[in-house]
Amino acid sequence: MGVIGAGRIGAAYATKMVRGFEMNLIYYDMYENKAMEDHLNKFSEFIGRPLEIRRAETVEDLLQNSDIISLNCLLTKETKHIIN
Repeated sequence: MGVIGAGRIGAAYATKMVRGFEMNLIYYDMYENKAMEDHLNKFSEFIGRPLEIRRAETVEDLLQNSDIISLNCLLTKETKHIIN
């Protein structure tokens, strides 16, 4: 699953999806969300199955490696048309 925007809402959504469906997560955000990564890596250890939890360097990287994409960023001049 790919999440664009890993702030408060995006991180909550990603956490619910990863925990509910035990799926890998790639997220793109201007800032690394280390707290979310640590929480989900601990969940991965708890279930005894390795899950990929990582921050994408670019939106294109996220799009190429995701089957499902959730857009959770503020609409600003920089994010307008982030998905063309």
